[in-house]
Amino acid sequence: MTTQINPTPVVRVGSLAAFRVEVPPPALVRLSLTEQWRDVHAGKMIIPNKHIMLSLQGVNANGEIAWLTHGLDVHWGQNEPAFPRDRDAYQGMDKERDIVRSHLESLGYEVREGDYALPKSLLPLNGRFECVQWRRDGERIVVEPAEYQTTLAAA
Repeated sequence: MTTQINPTPVVRVGSLAAFRVEVPPPALVRLSLTEQWRDVHAGKMIIPNKHIMLSLQGVNANGEIAWLTHGLDVHWGQNEPAFPRDRDAYQGMDKERDIVRSHLESLGYEVREGDYALPKSLLPLNGRFECVQWRRDGERIVVEPAEYQTTLAAA
């Protein structure tokens, strides 16, 4: 059975659980990690930032694109994240992508790189991937698989 994509309808979801309701496994899904420059104005000073976004998309039975994203801003220095916490967050997004990919594959999804092109006017929700835990360890940010990951797999 081939699922056709409707011209515009997009279902923005705020959690992996909601995504799984829209696009149950087994299904082909698209996972991408992107970076975009965003300058933050602080008075007369401009602070360079990169917005890092993990995006998961799949097509539901109605031909609508289900879209889950998680993004964050990182202060940027000359060639790298400006501060240790920013470096942890930047590297954490790579780790989050790997954890999400592994979790999706364990559920039976076929995971491919990329995304479906959406109009720039369609803004993402900043949701969460429950299979990933972000926590502070002193001054560091640690990204790891969530302890209840196996519970989600059984849902």
